[in-house]
Order: sequence, then structure tokens, then C-alpha cells
Amino acid sequence: MRKALFLLAGIVLLVPVVAAAAGQIVFPGNESGSVVISQGDYDDLYTVGGSVSVGSDVRGDLFAAGGEVTIGGAVGQDLFAAGGHINVTKAVTGDARIAGGSISITAPVNEDLLIAGGTIIVAGSAPVGGDVRVGGGSIVLNSDVKGSVSIQGGEVYINGMIAGPVNITSEKLTFGPQSNVAGTITYFGPRPAVVESGATVSDIHFTMRELHKKKGTYAPAIFTAGLFIALIAKLLATLLLYKFFGRTVETVATTAYTKPWQSLGLGFVGVIVFPVSVLILLITVFGFYIAMIAGLWFVVAMLLTGIMAAIFVGALVFKWIQRATELQFSWWSLVAGVVVCGALKLIPVVGWLALVTALIVFNID
Repeated sequence: MRKALFLLAGIVLLVPVVAAAAGQIVFPGNESGSVVISQGDYDDLYTVGGSVSVGSDVRGDLFAAGGEVTIGGAVGQDLFAAGGHINVTKAVTGDARIAGGSISITAPVNEDLLIAGGTIIVAGSAPVGGDVRVGGGSIVLNSDVKGSVSIQGGEVYINGMIAGPVNITSEKLTFGPQSNVAGTITYFGPRPAVVESGATVSDIHFTMRELHKKKGTYAPAIFTAGLFIALIAKLLATLLLYKFFGRTVETVATTAYTKPWQSLGLGFVGVIVFPVSVLILLITVFGFYIAMIAGLWFVVAMLLTGIMAAIFVGALVFKWIQRATELQFSWWSLVAGVVVCGALKLIPVVGWLALVTALIVFNID
């Protein structure tokens, strides 16, 4: 769990850095929600959409999130990608931090590689110049690694040259015929590792886990990926809401800031009284359909209030940082708000109370 949380922290802590940097943002330009960047001149690039394809080289950092993400241009510094399906086909000069359902990397990563996902394939054409940290279900590591390797997963297959130490926790570990591991190998699993003919590996320090613990082998990785994907989904929704309803969003947030007690009172009525009314309607014969419609509306309203709470928190944070007299709204404040609210969810009691209060404040429509 500690390694999984380390992976999550490494990914999440990057977002405030992104928010503070200057760069270009690209949103979907059509109803399909797709983003296609085939050419251009970019220092830092941040883009989100239903599907994202970046074919242009980026001199600085690249942040890309979507249902399907394809990186077809070289990245001059760090890559940050999240989505359902992710393909990296061009070199990354800095670190690569990636989270998604299925992930394929076929180009070099010059520094560290951090991945959380379901199915992960790092091809032999994708050598890693630093360390590798991976959490996932099915993991194939065919590339050469100059640093250390740490993996938590279901089935792990290694078939490359690794210079540093290897630490793996999995249900099954196999070293392929092309694998060459010079560093120490520490393996936790229900059965010994399989070393295929032709493999060159050092002594394996194997610790057998009891079979009843098998189900939790890669639960931390799934938990990590789930939190991160939820964070990206909320970020995407927040950015799109602000893009199309920016003036309304700013008005609602400003009202909550200037009239907090009034907003809190109205929100309390919405969060507490309204659901009780729906439950009463559900047990009556004639109010059933009204209750169903009202219940669906309440779910949508709560999702929107969660987004509004993140926007308010981000604007408030930037107000404090800039020592301004009014709330400060920008794309970067939106990112900061989503990250702060996501972090609050991980703090027992205090964080949860802060989020509940924010939700009540914005449940006013």
C-alpha cells in the first residue's frame, strides 16, 4: 500500500506544478469531443477530450487526458497522461507519469517511468533511462532499464536488461529468455518465479505469501488508478463546465463567497430536506414518478455542486496566493481546486467535513 500511495502522490503532486506553469491549453473543437494536434509550435501543452491525438513535438511538458490518448510527437520534458487507452509512440526526454485502463509504450523514456493501470506493455523499443515504478493487473516489461524496478501487479513478465535492483509483488512472475538482471531480486508471491531458458538473473530472494492473501495482490494498484482516473474525470468536467458557462459559474461562486451563511442555509435545505421529501413521495402511490424524476435531478445537482465546490476552492486558493480582494478565476485555479478537493477526500474527518460544507454551500439552485 505504501508504494501504491507513493505512486499516487507522485502523480497528483505534479498537477499543482502544471497549474503554475505557462503553457497552451487545447480543448475539443467539435461535438465529438476529439482533439487532434498534427502540427504547431508548443513549449508546454495541456489538452483534454474524448479522444486526444498529439502528433506535434512539444519542447516542454505535455499533459493529455481523454478516453483514448495517443502521443505521436516527441516530448522535450515530462509527460503526464491519463485515460482509458494510452499509446506512447515517440520519445520522452524527461519523466513519464501515466495512468489508464490499457497502456502501451513503444518509445524511449529518458528518465523515470511511473505507471498505474490495468494492462500495461512496455516494448523492447522503449528503454528507460531511470527507475520504473508500476502498479497494475497484467504487466509486460520488455525494455531495458538503467535504474531500479518496483512492480505490484497480477501477472508480471520481464524480458529485458535491468541494471538496478528489482522488487516485485505479484501473483505470477516470469523472466523471459532475453531478460538480464544484474541487481538483487526481491519477490513476494504465492509461488516461485519462472525463469525461462536463456534468462540471466541474480539470486531471487523469494518470500511466499499465503494463498488467502492472493485476492489483495494488486488491489492497491486498482485503488490508485481508480482515484487518479476519478480525479482526471472531474478535472475534465470542471474545465468544460467553465468553458461553456464561465460567467454563470463565477457569479454562483462569488455569491457563495459574499453571502456564505445564506448559501449555507439554502444548501442545508437542499441537501437534507429535499432527499427526505423524495423518500416520502416514494412510499406514496401517486408520488412515485415525481420522486423518481426528482431523485435523478438531485443526483445531477449533487454532481454539479461537487464541481462548483472545486471551482470555489481553487478561486479562493489563488485569491490567497495573489493577495487579491476578490476570487481569482482561471484555468489554473480550476486545476488547483480539483486537486485540493481530491486531497481532502484522503484526510479522515477534517477533510470530509470541509467537503460536505462546500457541497452544502453550493447546493442552492
